[in-house]
Parts: sequence; C-alpha cells; structure tokens
Amino acid sequence: MNDLDRGVHKMPFRPIGSVTRSIRTRDVEEASAFMAEDIGPGMVRPNEPGGEIRISGQYYADRDFVVGRMCGAGFAFYPEVELDAVFLLCGLKGDIVIEQAGRQGHVGPSDVVITSARSIRRVVYESPYQGILLGVSSGAVKREMASFLGHEIEGPLDFMTRIDSRGREGAGLLALASALQAGLSGEGVLPSSPLGLRPHKDAVIAMMVLAAGREAVEDWSGPVSQLSLQELRQADAFMRAHAHEPIGIGDVAAHLGISVRKLQYTFRRHRDTTPLAVLRRFRLDGVRRDLAAAEAGSIAEVALRWGFTNLGRFSREYRAELQ
Repeated sequence: MNDLDRGVHKMPFRPIGSVTRSIRTRDVEEASAFMAEDIGPGMVRPNEPGGEIRISGQYYADRDFVVGRMCGAGFAFYPEVELDAVFLLCGLKGDIVIEQAGRQGHVGPSDVVITSARSIRRVVYESPYQGILLGVSSGAVKREMASFLGHEIEGPLDFMTRIDSRGREGAGLLALASALQAGLSGEGVLPSSPLGLRPHKDAVIAMMVLAAGREAVEDWSGPVSQLSLQELRQADAFMRAHAHEPIGIGDVAAHLGISVRKLQYTFRRHRDTTPLAVLRRFRLDGVRRDLAAAEAGSIAEVALRWGFTNLGRFSREYRAELQ
C-alpha cells in the first residue's frame, strides 16, 4: 500500500507560482472545491446553517514550500487526506481553532503555532480571520530535527507547539514569516523564482526548530500507535487499584511501559476521553463508596482521602457524576 492509498500526500504543494484567489458563497460544495485547490480534498461546513462562507488567500508554492496569507470566516474545514507537511501559522486578526486527536490550539492575533499538518482533523474559523501560513514538507523538517538533536528521526510527525512570539527566537520567526508574506506582493525575486525562495525555506525550518527548543522537538516525532484493548483494560485495572494513591498519568504509562502521548492518544481514539478523566471517575466512585459506609468521616475528609484537594471543584464534579 502506497502513501496515496492511505490518504497521505507526500508532496503536499504543487509548483503553482504566485496565486491570489477568493470566494464568497453559501454553497458548501463550491467552498469545498475551492479549498481543495489550495490545501487538499476536504469538506467545508458553515458555522451556521445556510451561513455565508468567505475564503481568500494569496500564495506562493513550490512543491515543498508554501508562503501565503489566508483569510476566512464562517466555516470549518475537515481535511480528507493527511498532508505530509508542517505548518507555521501566525495570526494577524480574528481567531481559528485547530483540532487534532486529543488536543486543540487557538491561533489569534500575534499567536505563533507550529503543527504537523497530517494530524489536523478540523480547522474552525470562529471569527473573521487573517493570518500568515508557511508550509514545509515533513521530510525537510525531519532532516533539520536530526541535525539539531543528533540522531535520525523515525516515524511520522505528530505535534502542535505554541511559540512565544515575545521571546527572541519567536519574535525572529514571526518577523521572518511577515517579511516573506509581504514579499508576495512585490515584483522582486520572491514571487518569480523558486531559487529565490529556497534559502528562505531553509531559514524558516531552522528557526522553527530553534524557537521550539529541544524538549518540544524531541516530542515532535515517533509513531503514535494504539494500545490493544487488553492493554486498555490493564490501564483501567491499574488506575482502579491505585486510585486512592497520589498517582498520575505518567505512572499509568510507566506501568504499561509506553509513553504518556501513546496512552492519551489511545484513550481519545477508542473512548473519546482521556486517561485523567477515567482516573478521576474511579476516584469519585471511591468517594461514593466511602460516604455510603458507616463512620466514613465528613465529605471533606473523604474527598481529601481520595486526592481531591480543591473542594469546590470536587463538589461540582461529584454533583455532575450523580446526575
């Protein structure tokens, strides 16, 4: 089975040169076809039934690098393929929400977010949004990661990292992205020559890795496979048996000999929840059993015994569990 059979686009960008496009419509099929031209196959859904969808953009793309300015309002986009690319998103106005399996991130004014494109499940344009989009192939990013970390990178990239645009590296990355986007409107070498764009691509990749830092970059790579159902039951059994102890999700992952990310990914995919939520439910069950027993103590004493140190939050969660 090749990558296209799996719905993964290894070459995410076409050599389209400089393009400016826009659309205003209430027709979701027309909007979906418009997005497919620039991003890839997917579904566009209006935020309100029958609502107007507005999309516009200016791009320069050359196979493994794209620079653009994206504007949109009133819709959500659901990709139908996995782009083997990394996106740098710099917000200028408005707000979008990027959703992946088990996590989401907001991009608003002056926000800088780096994310693996293949992990994106939905992008919601909550308010009229304007932002800068830089995209590079995952292969180019993995080569820079290998140089930065000192070892080869295996497996797909699966991450979302927010960069502090007030820090030195983050501010530099934002300035570079802004300068590249501004260069699209000129008549110079940037919009007319792939050779002129190439050194800028290398600089973007290097600055993304530097701005994220070693700890984040170490967590960008690695296959995220799922646990078996038997291993999920083992996780449940461990959390149930030790719910009265001060354990965390790291302890559960260590018991199974896996990463925290793999544990969280599996719970999200199989059960649409998190291991922390399951552990909290086991602890609430323990509180309920103790309160039903004679001489269990006060509610506050029992709650503290089961690890609920914030009694106000415990009260809300306990009432919600009883409903």
